[in-house]
Amino acid sequence: MIKNLIAENQTPTLGPKNLKLQIPTGIKNPSESTGLKADVTSSTFHFKVSSKTSLLDFLEHQFPETEPGYLQQLNRLGCFYLNQKRLPYDPEKNLRHVLLQEKDYLRVHFQPRRFDVSEIDTHLVLDNQPDFLVVFKPSGVPCHPTVDNYQENLIYQLTQKLNLKTPLQITHRLDTLTCGILLVAKTKKSQAEINLLFSQRKVEKKYHCLADGLLNQPLHLKHFFIESPRAPKEVSTFYIPGSKIGELKIKPLTVCSQKDRPMTFCEVELLTGRTHQIRAQLKKIGLPLFADPVYNPRNSDSTIIPIAPLGLCAFDLQFQFLGRKFNYNLKNHIQYKKWIDSLGSQFTLG
Repeated sequence: MIKNLIAENQTPTLGPKNLKLQIPTGIKNPSESTGLKADVTSSTFHFKVSSKTSLLDFLEHQFPETEPGYLQQLNRLGCFYLNQKRLPYDPEKNLRHVLLQEKDYLRVHFQPRRFDVSEIDTHLVLDNQPDFLVVFKPSGVPCHPTVDNYQENLIYQLTQKLNLKTPLQITHRLDTLTCGILLVAKTKKSQAEINLLFSQRKVEKKYHCLADGLLNQPLHLKHFFIESPRAPKEVSTFYIPGSKIGELKIKPLTVCSQKDRPMTFCEVELLTGRTHQIRAQLKKIGLPLFADPVYNPRNSDSTIIPIAPLGLCAFDLQFQFLGRKFNYNLKNHIQYKKWIDSLGSQFTLG
């Protein structure tokens, strides 16, 4: 079974293998030492350094009740930013080696989002080419580093597992809760070449999904996405200045249900690559993904059991690279079978 992991809009509790997560209650008044306020109800703290000191001494002064070792754990995850740049983690150094200067700006992500990366290993590699990898991304794991967690993601973990000298490079993204085929580059050069294919719409991407409601015929959807860094994404049926077009094709494959709640298992061909595109466009036509915690308002019904987060899987990927055509499909892959089994365990497929 594919695990039901962490939703993008949730702050998970750390598991037993991790240190206890707790907002410190003994935070010094930032206005006394930094000139900036720290909101103790927030997980992000902003400081302006008033005098030269080590990072460890500064943090221990600001967070006096923090458990031993927790600050080092935050350091490992990349939760400290000095003058707008993430502090790189160096296992040979500790926080006492990092010196702060007067007027330095420090940002601390004290409650980073955590992700279960235990499933990420070399068995997820579908194909290993000289210039790129094709991999299966599990649900619940981000493709790349997040602002408050540098290590718990697919790119970082695979780079380590494969003992690569240079980090893998992202070429396109799947939402954290989406599973399926992901194409990643091995070098900056191949990343640029593959990115060009995506920008020219020369990469064919198909998904399988479970829509909440009945779809009786194929549809070609075109909507305009309103620019915003936040979710849920807003879409319009008509052009709004500054908006970008999102386009996809969807066709029904079979009808299924749970407790007399009709649903449609569909194939989606993604023609553009907007953030949350499938999720937002299907909601716009009244067919949100069944288990979507953000775009499906019916998920407030506590009797509904979330299945394989979102019920969305990147199923098929086709492209031509350096004169050779590549075609990847999950039809007979064990991870896809597990995903289908997870749907079938909750639903009656017809």
